[in-house]
Amino acid sequence: MRDYKILTAQGDPQSLREMGGFRDSTSGALKSEVDENMASLLKIMSHDIRGPLVSMVSTLKLLNRGYYGKMDEGAADKIKEVLLNATRLTEMAEHYLEELSPGPKDR
Repeated sequence: MRDYKILTAQGDPQSLREMGGFRDSTSGALKSEVDENMASLLKIMSHDIRGPLVSMVSTLKLLNRGYYGKMDEGAADKIKEVLLNATRLTEMAEHYLEELSPGPKDR
């Protein structure tokens, strides 16, 4: 990594590493803003993903129960596997929505 030098007010060169203090004063605020933006993005994504997942889980449950007709054993096993994965993803999305939502978390 290169060590960049800058001229100080007195005219002598000093490395950015030595002057690192000027960045540290804003790094906390910047990190906080980044964390807020990431939380907001995660909340939006969780909300947007949850809708289609709930629809998929409902359809997969109907398929699993034989609502659309009988399936052979191999297809039924695959439907159960996909249903478990879709249910897990739905629960994950709901978990993130709950964690990121303001207010009391009594659920």
